[in-house]
Amino acid sequence: MNPLDSIGVDTLRREFFMQMLGTEERARLLARTGSRTLQAGEVLCDASTPPTEVYLLDSGILTVDTNAAEPIRSGFVGAELVIGARSYQAPVRALEPARVFVLPAEDLAALSSQHPQLKTLMYDAQRRISAAAAADTAAPEAVASPSAGATPVVSASPPASTGTASSALARQIVGWLCAIGLPLIVWQTCIGAGLGKEAGYFLGVVTSAVAMWIFALVPPFVPALYSVLACILLDVAPAPVILAGFSSTGFYMLLSIFAIGTLMVMSGLTYRISLHIMKRVPPTALWYSLSLFVYGLILTPIIPSQLGRTTIIAPFLSTLIETTGAKGRDPLVAHYIAAALAGIGLTASVFLTGQPANLIVYGLLDAQTQFAFGWIQWLSAAAVTGACLTGLYLAYALIQFRKIKRPGLPRHLIEAQLRTLGPMNGTERMALAGIALVIVGILTTSFHKVEIAWVTVAIMVSLLLLGSIQRDDINKRIDWTTLILIASVVAWVPIMKVTGLDTLIARSFTWVGVYMKTELPLFILALGASIAILRLALPANVVGILLFSMFLPLAEQAGFSTWLIGFIILSLSEIYIFPYQAPYNIQMENHLTSTGQDRLYDSKRLIHFNLVISLFRIVAVLAAIPFWKYLNIL
Repeated sequence: MNPLDSIGVDTLRREFFMQMLGTEERARLLARTGSRTLQAGEVLCDASTPPTEVYLLDSGILTVDTNAAEPIRSGFVGAELVIGARSYQAPVRALEPARVFVLPAEDLAALSSQHPQLKTLMYDAQRRISAAAAADTAAPEAVASPSAGATPVVSASPPASTGTASSALARQIVGWLCAIGLPLIVWQTCIGAGLGKEAGYFLGVVTSAVAMWIFALVPPFVPALYSVLACILLDVAPAPVILAGFSSTGFYMLLSIFAIGTLMVMSGLTYRISLHIMKRVPPTALWYSLSLFVYGLILTPIIPSQLGRTTIIAPFLSTLIETTGAKGRDPLVAHYIAAALAGIGLTASVFLTGQPANLIVYGLLDAQTQFAFGWIQWLSAAAVTGACLTGLYLAYALIQFRKIKRPGLPRHLIEAQLRTLGPMNGTERMALAGIALVIVGILTTSFHKVEIAWVTVAIMVSLLLLGSIQRDDINKRIDWTTLILIASVVAWVPIMKVTGLDTLIARSFTWVGVYMKTELPLFILALGASIAILRLALPANVVGILLFSMFLPLAEQAGFSTWLIGFIILSLSEIYIFPYQAPYNIQMENHLTSTGQDRLYDSKRLIHFNLVISLFRIVAVLAAIPFWKYLNIL
């Protein structure tokens, strides 16, 4: 497949089916479309062709490879893939030299589910091929009719093997036995050790929630919500303490930032920004890599979720991969993926709104510490770590890309996409204004004296009042499960104080508090190694919650900065080596799979990159120690 030239772009933009789509949908489809030239007699597709592409005839004549078939002089070939078929319905070849546009079947299937007119067009094209192929002696694979309500699928996934199903069932059984049995053992042990029944109940509830997380029995927010219900029913602590997370400023800050980030994605502003970035940087591998990284870096304080940032950057990444022409295990593709992952997660702990876990730590801090480490103060204290991480990554990128020279996305195609988008619409302007107000509000905190949380909430309410964000947008696009997770676990440390567990931990592990205060570099190295081991089995949020619950009381008892120990844990808990350890890495791979690019990269290179970045995290934290002493945080 060849990239579209300027004439091809203009021709495709004028096609009737393109007018059925929205401006951003048309622009995205242009970037994913190529062209193919056929010689007379050359086969376009048959049963052995991977069922991933739909063809639109631009010039020439095609024919279904049967004696009685009518020539095809216009329209789609392969539309059956959009409406349910798992392979091409009939072999098609060129009757004379021809040129076709090559469109991704997966994208057309998704678009046809949103645009009934496009689906009807696909059915019409499929029926024409069916009629042309009727003379063939071999019966074609059945394709669902419109009345059958077929779900668009491009290819079928192989059924799960019996062994895989049995392994999953065994894991579920073991997981539920641990989630039910271990809390009883923990409770009995606590009672036998002379702890109060409230402390025993709480540790049992936490044990059950952790077991559910480890074995992935339910979505991550469910154990957190279960812990709230169980603590209330067991009267572990007063209800206002247990529910404190739902009334915290961190909860409302995250809600409002999610809403503003949703408006950015929904309006198409983020896609427009992607195109402008690609238009302005030199079309080389190094600059595209830096663009991916910087784009993620810019989104980090605005979109407070690695998964949310992945959703925005993944289409940009897949577009770049397609334009490289990379094949097989080309190292360039792995480097692009690494650049995107670095932009998404490398500096997540540096900004207060960089990830949900930061808001958890912020909610666990006492009021005085929260006031001392607002958005600007958090960034200032974390600046050296962030600068060190960024500098180390840039040096690494320069080394990796110094010998790679590949042409980038043709400038005319980027300009065609921007022309398709047209001028910025009202929703995009409101999204841009919302982001600008957030930035101004953060930078002027010392003047207006209003907490950042209420500044962002005020902007969100204004957008709601103006109608830029609708009810359905709030219901469907905000990550409510993350909000519930954060609000539920924020109360764990206050509950530990009410039940006396914080005092018990402080007495039992006093040496740890002293060690972190007197031998901080060694403590950081030991903590980093421990987290790397824990992360092999536990997700980052679980490791973070457990370590916050243990070390924040110890830091407070030892007179060590609770913000600093929280920040160190946040920075190091993002250490991971294998893709399965990071949900946003899995999400990125799922996106590449959906676009047929899941085997275009060398996973060993990505593992090597993750290992290098993990070492960078430890180095960056250690490098900031003199700076923290200068700020009197240490």
